[in-house]
Amino acid sequence: MTKQNGAEPLISEIEYYMMIVEFDMLWNRNTTAQEQLRMEHMIGLINAFEAGHTFLMPQMQVQTGLGLTGLGLESRNKEGPTTM
Repeated sequence: MTKQNGAEPLISEIEYYMMIVEFDMLWNRNTTAQEQLRMEHMIGLINAFEAGHTFLMPQMQVQTGLGLTGLGLESRNKEGPTTM
């Protein structure tokens, strides 16, 4: 882990990539209220990590400035669970 602005980073690079995978997994299915709160928390950590790391290629950065409402999570979950 490297220091950012003299302070320890909130998450490591490995944790960042693991969080992206977890977020993607949650994004692609119906989520509970608790999972939505987890996603909000992850968005904050992802944004903070990306703000301190310019080495990431732009296409790898997650577009998270919209918040959960802007991402469509609320309307998607109002439809209820999907059945197969």
